[in-house]
Amino acid sequence: MNKKTISSLHTFFKTSKNILIWDRNCKFCQKCIDWIISKGGEKKLYLISFQEIPSPPMNDDFKKECIQSIQFLKPTHEIFNGGDAITEILFAIGYDNIATMTRKPILRQLVKYLYAFIAKHRGFLSSFIGDK
Repeated sequence: MNKKTISSLHTFFKTSKNILIWDRNCKFCQKCIDWIISKGGEKKLYLISFQEIPSPPMNDDFKKECIQSIQFLKPTHEIFNGGDAITEILFAIGYDNIATMTRKPILRQLVKYLYAFIAKHRGFLSSFIGDK
């Protein structure tokens, strides 16, 4: 994804908040979004599933990235995905101490690994998540 895409998303949605893009078709992802909302995340983040983003500003390359992992876009044109997006989410919802720890090199790699493992098995993991 390029800076023009990020800028156009912030302009399109008329927001100066950080944007968190996720997969609406993933039950596991939905439960994570529900948790973020329960922590006041909707006040601090612009939450949207990639399926809700029209084309343009959505394009095929960005859609592929969104299918692979969550996307965290800052108004400063910084892009974080996967494990790094988790750290940014934690900062955004007030878990600064944990987020700071996950920036340490060894823990950062662990978070990235865990995110990749969960993302790869999210369909299976979703089967263990009850409905609301």
